[in-house]
Amino acid sequence: MVDHNDEVLGNNITHIERLEKLGNKLVTNLNTMGVNAKFSDGALTLADKILNISTMQFEVLLSISVPSEVKIDEQINITGYANCYYEDTYLNISDEPLANKEITIRVDYKTDGYESIKYATTNSQGRFSVSVTPLEPGDVVIEASLDEPSNSNYESAVSPPKTVTIGKYDVDFINESTLDSSTFTLKLKLKNRETGNLLTNTPFSVELYEYNRSKEILFDDAHTNENGEWSFLIPRNIYDTDIVGYTLYCHYEGDELHQSSNYTTIL
Repeated sequence: MVDHNDEVLGNNITHIERLEKLGNKLVTNLNTMGVNAKFSDGALTLADKILNISTMQFEVLLSISVPSEVKIDEQINITGYANCYYEDTYLNISDEPLANKEITIRVDYKTDGYESIKYATTNSQGRFSVSVTPLEPGDVVIEASLDEPSNSNYESAVSPPKTVTIGKYDVDFINESTLDSSTFTLKLKLKNRETGNLLTNTPFSVELYEYNRSKEILFDDAHTNENGEWSFLIPRNIYDTDIVGYTLYCHYEGDELHQSSNYTTIL
């Protein structure tokens, strides 16, 4: 964390340099307008009287960029920019990066009301970055803030909030079924597309239709086992020999972490 007391001298020097630049530009513009203005022994005269520039606080603008959507366990990369801003009829000076300032980033998980707080320090270009990894689906609201003491040369600031949607894991069916002259073995797995892990003890449904007949076989209570697979053996001799194949439909309903999934193929 940044110790503001350690920065007092450096900040004052930076502020004086900035004020001097502002004053010089003001004097130049006033002289252009036919007003006689000048510095006296390095101290502001007319500019000081007009703007009370010695006690000026600079407005700070904060902005952040985030992705609109990520998956669970996928990092949210938060990048931001802090600049001090001043605009006047005569000066028109703005967008100077604010370096070496501590930024607080609040990550509000709307689903469960949990808030995570991260800290980052601006670099010489006024930029900062931090990453967070969400563990649950739902909306996350992110904002950055700069909290300055009352005697600082800079105002405190809060960025406009940004919302990131945390999506559920995608799920794929893996079909390892085999069909030969004597047996038909249905063998299916459910796999998390993002992590590659198999879903164990997970319910889904199966519908099997004969090509050239209206007959169907339904499995409403299929479950993957502890190894993440489900299988069923169908002897071919229980049907007529003219059956040439099947159409397979599978459906997984999904849960609090996983998207629903459908799968269709011809066997």
